[in-house]
Amino acid sequence: MPAKSKGARLWLRKARRDRAGRITHPAVWLIRDGNHQTSTGCGHDDRVGAERELELYLNRKHAAQAKKSARDPDQIPVADVLAGC
Repeated sequence: MPAKSKGARLWLRKARRDRAGRITHPAVWLIRDGNHQTSTGCGHDDRVGAERELELYLNRKHAAQAKKSARDPDQIPVADVLAGC
């Protein structure tokens, strides 16, 4: 049985260094969602910006899922109704 996904979350990828110890890629916040990961573009000191990017990611993901399926009107969340205004 496959492992259950933890859901979308922020993850700080440490800075990458070369053999001499010099930073080649600075630390960055990533959004991890199952096997998918995407950069927020925010450095390690910008947690607030990373959280904003996670919120946008979740909103886009939810909107895409809402458009995919036709649902019984009784099953439509209020958030979907308000987002359509």
